[in-house]
Amino acid sequence: MKVAVTGVGLLCALGDDPARARSGLYEGACGLVPLGEPGHEDILGGRVPKVDLKPWLRRRKDRKLLPRAAQLALPVAGTALGDWAGDREELGLFVGVRREPPDDGEADPAMAASVRDGRLDTGLLAGAGRDLYPPLLPLKTLPNMVLAHISINLGIRGPADTCAGGPAAGAQAVRMALHAVSEGRCPAALAVVADCQIDGGSLRDRARVGDLSPGGEGAVALMIEPVGASNALFHIEDGGAGGSRQPWPWHFEAALGDCGTANPGLALALGAVEACGVDRGGAWARILRA
Repeated sequence: MKVAVTGVGLLCALGDDPARARSGLYEGACGLVPLGEPGHEDILGGRVPKVDLKPWLRRRKDRKLLPRAAQLALPVAGTALGDWAGDREELGLFVGVRREPPDDGEADPAMAASVRDGRLDTGLLAGAGRDLYPPLLPLKTLPNMVLAHISINLGIRGPADTCAGGPAAGAQAVRMALHAVSEGRCPAALAVVADCQIDGGSLRDRARVGDLSPGGEGAVALMIEPVGASNALFHIEDGGAGGSRQPWPWHFEAALGDCGTANPGLALALGAVEACGVDRGGAWARILRA
């Protein structure tokens, strides 16, 4: 199955222009900087320099409800969609995000009030802990909320789904959009992948499992249309099973950090030839199953 990519949105440590970021990669540019997170001040990571939500956010006050992945995903989705003239009631939306983003410490008072003698006390959690738990916090930590924010702010109402997990979830979101379009279930679809691996909670969790490699954050959106689209930037196809169990050797981590679920989208958008099977002319990319 093959489709055309007619729009690309990108946010990564090397900026938001795919051509410049790609050139920077092959010229040896590095987007890693000291993160300055409390307790991790000297750890390097790939931070997106700037995120402008004003063109895409319908209500400014809603920004406080957007987890970092949604803050990254909404602008790239809007950029990839561009001035597409089709019916957004029919437009598909398939999102790949991490399993569950950590909160930014908002739940700490509730958890502290739920501890007795160094252990979590479920009785306290159901009482004092519950009373201190921020009522809107689930809206920031549920993985499906990234899709919801894109759908609400961009008015997308067609077939939709969220894949949550690591890089395989990012690849699956692209594959689902590819199949939805090639099988005629929607006239076009947005595939959006986003992740942040450099917030305090993520750095803590990476350190707990001994992963001290640089993390990163990034998001990519691909506007996918039928293969005959005249304005195609490049094409992708489902390569099926085959190849190694890890078909993407993330060689660009040295410049962007490990962006987790966003890695497959970065490999496609940045034209990482060895990473995703794009031919040297940049015309085709193959999505392989891990």
